[in-house]
Amino acid sequence: MKTAATIAILLTLLPALPGTAWAAPAGWYTWKSKLDGKLICVQSNPGSGWEQHKGPFADNTCTPPDQLPTTTPRP
Repeated sequence: MKTAATIAILLTLLPALPGTAWAAPAGWYTWKSKLDGKLICVQSNPGSGWEQHKGPFADNTCTPPDQLPTTTPRP
């Protein structure tokens, strides 16, 4: 009986697994304050006092890809 219940639970949860395995990370956006124009870089909406400014960016620096520092490989 216990085995049948375990199998039933696994079969119920099985359709949800592929979605989690292929999920992409959330993008980062710059948000501008409606009060004083200050810019912040966050992944989610900080609230009603902010408007989305630019994005998405790949990381929390909110730096466009063409402005990222380049590193030279070490010999």
